[in-house]
Order: sequence, then structure tokens, then C-alpha cells
Amino acid sequence: MTLGGRKAVKWGLWTLLLFALTGLQSAPAVAAAASPVLGAAMAVSVLLAERNEAAACGFAAFAGLLWDVSAGKLLGYYGLMLLGAGAAACWLLGNYLRRTALTAVWLAAAVTFLCRLIDSELYLFIWGYAGESPWPVIGEVALQSLTTGLAAWPIFLLTRFIGRRAMGEEPSSLRLRHPFNPEKPRGRRR
Repeated sequence: MTLGGRKAVKWGLWTLLLFALTGLQSAPAVAAAASPVLGAAMAVSVLLAERNEAAACGFAAFAGLLWDVSAGKLLGYYGLMLLGAGAAACWLLGNYLRRTALTAVWLAAAVTFLCRLIDSELYLFIWGYAGESPWPVIGEVALQSLTTGLAAWPIFLLTRFIGRRAMGEEPSSLRLRHPFNPEKPRGRRR
């Protein structure tokens, strides 16, 4: 298979997984106040698994558009937020962060917290629907962010597995090699 075919298979599988997760997220049995935002977790996972930042940011914007449709918001509302979060995450990955599952957990939680906090500000706090105290709403947003972060762990591992298998990359072994003879592994001396 050519490189273009491998990339098409990888992005196709990631898109199918995104549709499945968005459908699961908006199912009536799952949709609750503290249910995770699986589309945002998938967007963060692709941002961490893909080396092409422009394509990963585009996928994050697409995930945000699907979140708009499933949440009944104005089309482009979460799409623009996830595009901005994706650009910020790409900058952080280029300068400060490593591409690990733990990074996926806290980054998905942070992205969800910021997006839902902006949503709560624009829809609840400004119009006075939140009541006297904003803390119950902020607690609900924090709980949803926590569950999204926890759901990001297996989603990141699955996304990375799909990306590596589709591109034909094998994960490197953790065996250390001898510094002068790469064929001879380190370990017991004989």
C-alpha cells in the first residue's frame, strides 16, 4: 500500500471512531450532566498522535462541529473553540509537552473545562439563569471535565494504536543497546 493509501486508512478510521464516539456521547442513556465529552477527547488524542499540526487542527475543528450538532448549539460554536484549543495545544506540544497518555488526560480535561466554562458564561451567567451562586454550575463543569479526562486515556491509546498500525510503524522496544556495538544488547556480562 502506498503512503497516501495508508494515510487515507488512518484518517478514515479516526473519522469513523469520532462519529461513533460522538453518537455514543449524545445517546439518551449516556447523556447526563457529568457525562464525558468524547468528541473533545478524540480531538485531543488526534492532536497528540498526529505529527501534521494543520491536519490535526482541522480534525479538532471537525470534532467541534460534530459536538455542535450533537449539543444543539450554533454551528461553529464549539468548532472554533476546539480549533483554537488545537492551535494552542500544537504550540505547547512543539515547545513544552510530550506526547503521552497523561498529557492526553489533562489536556482533554483542560480543553473541556475551558469550552464548557465559556459556554456557561455565554448561556447561563450573562442572562442570570445560573441563580445566585455560580458554584454549582462550575462544579458540574469540573465534574464533566474530570470524566472527559478519564475517558481520554483509552481513547488516546486506541488512536495511537490505529495511527501506528495504519502507517506500518512498529513501536520501538525498550531494550537498551550497547553504546559501541548496536547489535549487542546491554545486560548481564558473560
